[in-house]
Amino acid sequence: MAEPLMVSSPVLIYDGDCGFCQWSLAKGRRFLPVMPAAEPLQFADLAGYGITEQEALSAVQFVAADGTVHSGHRAVADVLLSQPAFWLRWGGALLTVPPVSFAAALAYRWVAGHRHLLPGHTDACAVPGRQA
Repeated sequence: MAEPLMVSSPVLIYDGDCGFCQWSLAKGRRFLPVMPAAEPLQFADLAGYGITEQEALSAVQFVAADGTVHSGHRAVADVLLSQPAFWLRWGGALLTVPPVSFAAALAYRWVAGHRHLLPGHTDACAVPGRQA
């Protein structure tokens, strides 16, 4: 297996066909002081990042500058941990410790599985296991 791709700054890999994913990214850009670069999975070098297409379709992926990859609620936590405001970093840290991390993982999985029903949804949203 190849070494993960090193990046100059963090990258968020998201489903570019998902309206809810795009809506969420726009909200992050609007309300958070610092947002990582974002690449739709459809155009990203997934193999270079060490991410499979199935992983990228099932959850947002955060690729740190050192090549470390976190997905789902942990990717959200990483975005919050990169913020300059203490309270946002604290919230990100909270998402990584049990029992909050367990609840965050469950909530993330529910949202990811129902994103076609949430704001900004599109019929092109490639929710795994969902019949079009």
